[in-house]
Amino acid sequence: MEMTMDKNRLLGFAILVLIPLIGAFYAIWLFFFNNGQIIVEGVPPFSLSINGQDYTCLEMQCSYSFRAREYSYTISKEGYTDESGSVSIQRGKIVLVSYDAVFEAKPLTGVDYPKISLPVGYSKYDDKLLDVSLFHMIQDGYLLQKMPKQINNIEFSPSGNGAILFEDEAVSYYKTDTFEQSPIEILKDAYSVAWNNVEGAIYSIAYDDASKKDALLRVDLSTGVAEKNVYFLRNVDKYSLSVSKDEKYLALTDTTSDLHILYAINMEDKSRTNVFEGYAIQKGQWSDDGNYYIFSGKADKESAPVLWLMDAQNKKVEMLNFNAFPRLITSAPGGKFYFVSTEKYSLSGSTRPYFSDFKDDETLTVDDLVEQSLISLHVFDLQDKQTYLVLELSNVIPGVPEKIEANDSGAIIRMLVGEQYFDVKVAE
Repeated sequence: MEMTMDKNRLLGFAILVLIPLIGAFYAIWLFFFNNGQIIVEGVPPFSLSINGQDYTCLEMQCSYSFRAREYSYTISKEGYTDESGSVSIQRGKIVLVSYDAVFEAKPLTGVDYPKISLPVGYSKYDDKLLDVSLFHMIQDGYLLQKMPKQINNIEFSPSGNGAILFEDEAVSYYKTDTFEQSPIEILKDAYSVAWNNVEGAIYSIAYDDASKKDALLRVDLSTGVAEKNVYFLRNVDKYSLSVSKDEKYLALTDTTSDLHILYAINMEDKSRTNVFEGYAIQKGQWSDDGNYYIFSGKADKESAPVLWLMDAQNKKVEMLNFNAFPRLITSAPGGKFYFVSTEKYSLSGSTRPYFSDFKDDETLTVDDLVEQSLISLHVFDLQDKQTYLVLELSNVIPGVPEKIEANDSGAIIRMLVGEQYFDVKVAE
């Protein structure tokens, strides 16, 4: 009897000892030997959230060990769309998850800008667009007022706060920030205008009955008074105008015939000089000091358009060996011109990056310049007359450059991605 009781006690003791041991061995097996691996690959840095645990990956591939079972995950990267899914991790197996980051375009103000067809005329600023085909003034997507007559063309002021409306027999001025105001007629006829720096006057060309010649006019928008400055021996029917910020010089391109003529006009002594003849000359930009004018054009019909620099003081033009989108050229303080080009480097052989990286709350972050790009941002420095690479856009930002601005801290490029806009800010 006692023998049987001893056996039972011994068996009970063994069970009490073995159960924790078996549990411990199972836990060890479960923790160390029932694991699998997940390898996540993508362009760093990116974040992985898996079943509530967060990880940051700073390499092209990151490996994590988890128990064998089903998991849900989310991979995210600032400025890009998140990728979510589920993955089954098996014991001793490796699961590969690739994060194909897609750039997420975010509106600048949290709303989609209206997409408006503009057969002629356009605003530099997306918050003030004029639909010529419907003759509506639109601001922030809302109708302001119907225009009373058919408008053939519109030219906006640099700030977007004013517009010149071209009708069949009248040229009118309209303040886009004054809803109640009607257009004010300022000229009977004009092909194009140029705004002065403070937007208080415009320059244009009109026929002068007294002299029987075309004359360059400066029209004060507050009084409507037109001052005649320079007369032309030939008819200037089609043209583009651009005035320096100090209004000392004016660039006039006569586009009446296929052969375009660029004049440098000195507003102080009323002289005009034919400085360049070519084809497809586009309206350009003045330097901040008002002495230089950069523009796009062709030396002959067969050649490709390139950038040219006009020295208004010395009345000469030199080629810069670069092409550029005519609307994507801007000046900056310190004697710089920024422009978007389909060229990668200048023919002078200068290839060093002008800036390397940039970060901002509303900015796509780019740590390294991406090579083999077709569309790129450059800066031309008047001090050394060299062109430098700033940023290669094609492989970095999957969109279309729409506008460029610059100030003393750098440049801003507005990109259109799908139906939305965002700003890329490049700081010195």
